Amino acid sequence: MILGVTHRLAINKEWSWANRIDYGVGDSEGTLNASTGLNWKPFESWVFNLGLNYRDVEYGDKGDIDKNDFYYYDTDETAINLGFLYVW
Repeated sequence: MILGVTHRLAINKEWSWANRIDYGVGDSEGTLNASTGLNWKPFESWVFNLGLNYRDVEYGDKGDIDKNDFYYYDTDETAINLGFLYVW
């Protein structure tokens, strides 16, 4: 099951602030994904953004390391991203 919230705040006609947080549970120890970003639309079809993402994922069990179908994934990462989008 995944629970999440997304929110976008329009600052003015050209600028907006977008936020998102998701949390997943089930066959994992829990998965968290969070992002925030500033969007700028200087022209009709162009959008530029600067964002910050955080991800914490743990899946599997270290205690199963001797099993043939063992799978364990654990990450905790933060990333800064720059992007652009052209819409026609």
